[in-house]
Amino acid sequence: MNPEIGQLALALALCLALAQGLLGLCFALYASRGWPLRLQHLALAAGLVLISVRLPLGGYAVASTLNGSPIIDHLSPQPSTEWSSGPTFLAAGQKYDINLEYFERQYGALAKLSWSGPGISKQVIPTQYLYPTFIPPDNQPPTAVRNFDVWYTNDNEIAVSWDGATDNVAVDGYEVMIDNGNWLPVQRSIQTYHFIGLQPGTTHTVSVRAYDTVENRGPVSALTASTTNSNVDNQAPSAVPNFHVANTTDTTATVAWDAASELSRQVHIAHKEKPFQTILSCAPRMYDELWTGGKCMYKLEPVLADGGELIIYAPHITEVCVTHGKVIEEIGYHCRDYFLKQWDKFKHVPWGVLAHSTHVRGIGIFKDGVEHCRVQVTLASQVPEVMCKKINLGYRDHRSIDVEDWRGQEDEGRLCVPKAGETLYLPKPAARAFMATPPEHREREA
Repeated sequence: MNPEIGQLALALALCLALAQGLLGLCFALYASRGWPLRLQHLALAAGLVLISVRLPLGGYAVASTLNGSPIIDHLSPQPSTEWSSGPTFLAAGQKYDINLEYFERQYGALAKLSWSGPGISKQVIPTQYLYPTFIPPDNQPPTAVRNFDVWYTNDNEIAVSWDGATDNVAVDGYEVMIDNGNWLPVQRSIQTYHFIGLQPGTTHTVSVRAYDTVENRGPVSALTASTTNSNVDNQAPSAVPNFHVANTTDTTATVAWDAASELSRQVHIAHKEKPFQTILSCAPRMYDELWTGGKCMYKLEPVLADGGELIIYAPHITEVCVTHGKVIEEIGYHCRDYFLKQWDKFKHVPWGVLAHSTHVRGIGIFKDGVEHCRVQVTLASQVPEVMCKKINLGYRDHRSIDVEDWRGQEDEGRLCVPKAGETLYLPKPAARAFMATPPEHREREA
């Protein structure tokens, strides 16, 4: 258990009607079951003070200081023990800092503060003699949110998302506003908002800001977004040209036609002049697990250079797959040949899961019992590092990535795709020579 689980600041002021002389006090701290703590700012009246610590449960240790000077130092495992500091002189009316640190090995801990002296039997110190340590006010607002962007629009809706702000104490939540309306609260863990009931074909200004536990407001981040405008169309389209069967298998048939394929090519395919050594593939929030977020890999693999790295940036993803997570955890992510050349070992696994695994991991070979993948796939999400290693993916802390630093870096071989997964990226014909598969990878195609 962390030895600094709790921290408690106490101040004790004792005013006794004594004209002269010294007052002998016995100051005891009694540690029982509960949480570890640190006591600060005790103000004692005049007297020779005996400070002691009682630790009734085995496995406790203690270190105590008075105004920075050690008075008890037994920070080691020990049985039930009471330690005393010996007499200590304190001036009347002066405040003293006393720090007590201790830990427990098996159970919780609770501190009980008591005193005794001439005419005062040992007792828990009355609350009127306890004073809180001064805590400076929090005047520092949170930072601006990061990666504020639009992730969905239609005729009547705009959805925005962002990555969390930071604060010197804690971010308590967020507020969003559209145009000049009211600020609307958003829970700290949500980091997205869906505006509905908007007019088609209209442009809006959307703003977001963070606030902390004392309601300091951070700077406003703003963007403009437009709803689509699907006009009512009462005219029927013409017949599609060149309707034909494009492909068949034993159980399926694929048909195509010119108009549809041409439109798809224009809308859903992007061409690049050269491959990229590193790609930051930002998963939209609609991909809420890696099962769907895996599209952010295989829609971009064609423009990833041999030996390159593709990072699936998805701070909102917390798990691999709700439905098939256990199976994926068992088999991991591998290239196609890894499974085919060990088919007896994997033939019982649902083929859809195997297909997902190979799509996400990409091209590779399995030779002499060793897997060689063409590229590295790294996950920057809330999936823990230990899980990423277990399923054969790289890990990167998503908090170490600022998407803004990746924009406009294509000339340096780094591509940033803000809304990955929907558009297929392909190399232009002139670039394909740079993306030739190495001989060891071409072997898998033979």
